[in-house]
Amino acid sequence: DDETDVAVLQISASGLTQVEIVDSDTLRTGDLVFAVGHPLGLDQTLTMGVVSGLGRSGIGDAIEDYIQTDAAVNSGNSGGPLLDSAGRLVGINTAILSTSVDGGNDGLAFAVPSRILLAVADQLRETGQVRRGRIGVTLGSLTPDRARQLDAPIIRGAVVEDVLPGSAADQAGIQRNDIIIRIGNRVVEGAGAVTSAVGIAAPGSMLDVVYLRA
Repeated sequence: DDETDVAVLQISASGLTQVEIVDSDTLRTGDLVFAVGHPLGLDQTLTMGVVSGLGRSGIGDAIEDYIQTDAAVNSGNSGGPLLDSAGRLVGINTAILSTSVDGGNDGLAFAVPSRILLAVADQLRETGQVRRGRIGVTLGSLTPDRARQLDAPIIRGAVVEDVLPGSAADQAGIQRNDIIIRIGNRVVEGAGAVTSAVGIAAPGSMLDVVYLRA
């Protein structure tokens, strides 16, 4: 699935056991995490860090709601697990931000959360493809400057910049300048949280949306 950089592989082998998977929504900033991978050709390398942030977006992929960690991640870590302190899978390491020309570690690593990867993997196993939900809105992340413009009492959320006439959002009564603060059971930090929640929802399914108006 190109939009989340998640793939499903079938491996014929004996003696394998499945890692325990937990809901990435249980993570909190400051939680201890471990990254396992094959960085720079060094097999089975383990690095340790903390969850630096949640709901990160703006990295460049189509659907983003990343776990940010400062565990050392380099070229070769992509596709490896991000584990919690009990050794349970909470995400898949997928990207870094780096200031060096060779893409070295700067302590800014990102992982696809288990919530997204399981939804994508389930669809890939069942149908061989991922069908995206759409609600028909253009969104921007709420910033302090935008909050002042809207006279909003908060500085986190997703601002509805435009609504497609006749779309699901239009039919639900969502309007321009509404600030989405929760979708499903998740608090919305920015536009990426809404985009990812909608993007992994099956077409035709229902999503509860909480928003502020005026």
